[in-house]
Amino acid sequence: VGATDASIGSVCAISVYRKNSGYTHSIAYQFGDLHGYIADAGGSLSTEECRLSETRIFFPIPASFYEQIPESRTGSCVLTVRTYSGSAQVGEEKIASFTVTAAEELCKPLVSGTVKDINTATVSLTGDDTKLVRSMSTALCRISAQARNGARLVSKTIGGTSVEEDSLEIAAIELPAVEFTAADSRGYVANCKQKLNIIEYVCLTQNVSAVRTDPTSGNAVLRVSGNYFNSSFGAEENSLSVRYRIGNGPFTEMTPLTDGNGYTASVELSGLDYQSAYSITVEAADKLETLTKTVMLGKGMPVFDWGEKDFQFHVPVRAPSFNGMTAEYMQYRGACQNLNTAYLSGVYRLNEASVNTPSENGMLLVFNGNGNSQLAPILQMVFNFDATVRKLRMLWYGTVFEWIDF
Repeated sequence: VGATDASIGSVCAISVYRKNSGYTHSIAYQFGDLHGYIADAGGSLSTEECRLSETRIFFPIPASFYEQIPESRTGSCVLTVRTYSGSAQVGEEKIASFTVTAAEELCKPLVSGTVKDINTATVSLTGDDTKLVRSMSTALCRISAQARNGARLVSKTIGGTSVEEDSLEIAAIELPAVEFTAADSRGYVANCKQKLNIIEYVCLTQNVSAVRTDPTSGNAVLRVSGNYFNSSFGAEENSLSVRYRIGNGPFTEMTPLTDGNGYTASVELSGLDYQSAYSITVEAADKLETLTKTVMLGKGMPVFDWGEKDFQFHVPVRAPSFNGMTAEYMQYRGACQNLNTAYLSGVYRLNEASVNTPSENGMLLVFNGNGNSQLAPILQMVFNFDATVRKLRMLWYGTVFEWIDF
């Protein structure tokens, strides 16, 4: 006897090879806890032994076989054939087996899913809880899953997250679709993907700067820029407002200019004390977000300070090109140096009156040398200071700036 493998619900073909055409035979089956006899060539089943003369039998695998393999995709069905001559059994019984399969397409779980927005703020703007606002909506995802044909569910996932119950909330949804998956005890997995109706919201951003227009005035410029969602949510259009305040004062509205999803706003501030620092708070808001940022406007600073013993600049000073200045001696780390042989890197000061006694007049030079050759100074400044009338004259690389009153 021989038999072909078959899936449950399909037909197994059984062939009996007998030595005498006058013989008959019975075929018993055993599959798990199920057992009985094949009653005829069409594969009907019986609990009583039935004798057949047909050698080609077609055995439809019944659905009851599913319950015998709830944890497995396949099982083995054993056939026992006895041969009879009249009422007497001839020879020994013959054994054959074939594989029974719970087919995936008939057995994998049934799964479906739904997604809706449960954020009341975004739903009020879209007017439809099946629409989701990217980065802002909270998606409530529900899975419906059912095992089939004797199996049981062993796992469910929503968006890659395992769930014990039937739902999952996803805050600030970013996904274009949510996948629902279920697996059964046979290892079969089914899934479905729910494409989302996403509104491509652009998150609000804000960049703020405040600078004085000049160091010693009471004027400054406040600038704000960033991105926002410049479109409609469906039921309502988005909007943008920008305002600022100085210290704890009242807020003042700014007028933003938009370009696509970008925006800018600026305002000139006046009446500020240049000797004081100020905190400036800027608030940008659309219909879903509010951003607040505080920047400091520093104190103003004069161009230079006139001290008893020094004169300090607070702005970059650019010198004209070098015209060639000569000086014979200079004081460097307490030693008298000849400028014509100076080649060390360093800062040098020359006093016109004496190389050892500081005076109100002098020269400052900066050298960048490599120790191998004589180099010209890369910065050279001559200053004359008349303390009586408080006047200063400076010379950069041979160019004279006239006396300046302070």
